Amino acid sequence: GGISINGGQNNYISANSIEENTEYGIYAYESGSNTIKNNTIIQNDRGIRLAWCYDNTIYNNYFNNSDWNAFDNGENKWNISKTPGRNILKDDGGGYLGGNYWHDDTSSDSDFDGLGNIGVPYDSGGLITTGGDYLPLKRKVIINWDWPIAKALIFWDLFSLPLPILKQTVILGPISVQIQPINNTHKINQVVFLLDGEQMHVCDQPPFVWKWDQISFGKHVIKVNIWDVMGNAGTSQMKVLKFF
Repeated sequence: GGISINGGQNNYISANSIEENTEYGIYAYESGSNTIKNNTIIQNDRGIRLAWCYDNTIYNNYFNNSDWNAFDNGENKWNISKTPGRNILKDDGGGYLGGNYWHDDTSSDSDFDGLGNIGVPYDSGGLITTGGDYLPLKRKVIINWDWPIAKALIFWDLFSLPLPILKQTVILGPISVQIQPINNTHKINQVVFLLDGEQMHVCDQPPFVWKWDQISFGKHVIKVNIWDVMGNAGTSQMKVLKFF
């Protein structure tokens, strides 16, 4: 099963769904200058094996396989340069093309662009012997603001009055800022609350709450950064006016 290339040159392998093969999803032997992109390679015993292959480019594929995702004992490129565009994760991904999505990749996305940049390259547990994926695709963690709600008047952390005409939320008195990730399937590793760019609170388990009880008058920006244990990241901010 799967796709095999033996001595192939200058081929495009694209837009395939390669699933449930008992050996390899893709196997290539002594092949070069091929492009492998936009494929879904899942639920195979092994994902892709490049045996004595050189100068192939593999990017924007989705890998989730049993034994391992990639084996490469040659010299190949596992990502392109960071390029604006919709990647294989679609709405769950960032707005860039780069490398591939790997289900076991634990690199972290520190700048929230949907590409891993800390703990790279991904090398399939050392099975990619030269280099690896320096821009692995990461999922976006979507943040929901539980409290305060947007465009509302908040009274002393007790109740709110929605006012759609407001350009921003108005807070009277102290408030417990609380958020919730709504699309992630992994344990949250860290949530960081910032106020006007200054870190105020860090937590690693729910409830994800920061008590803002300093007296303040004027405009502020509350920002939340979040990472799960697989390095997927999200960020969101809310502009507010606070009094007391």
